[in-house]
Amino acid sequence: MSNFSLDADINIEVKAGFIRKGSDAPLTGSDYEFRLYEKDLMEDDYLGKSALDENRGSPCIF
Repeated sequence: MSNFSLDADINIEVKAGFIRKGSDAPLTGSDYEFRLYEKDLMEDDYLGKSALDENRGSPCIF
């Protein structure tokens, strides 16, 4: 059996990019943040949040 799930030091990184509607301009600014949830049958789990950087990216590590 792999010990992948037993490694306490493992990090998962999710990157999301956002653009303005109608253009390819990056969506940035302190008014926006990316929130990550895991959808579940019983209750959705909140995994983390990140601000949008100047390159329209939003890394979220958990």
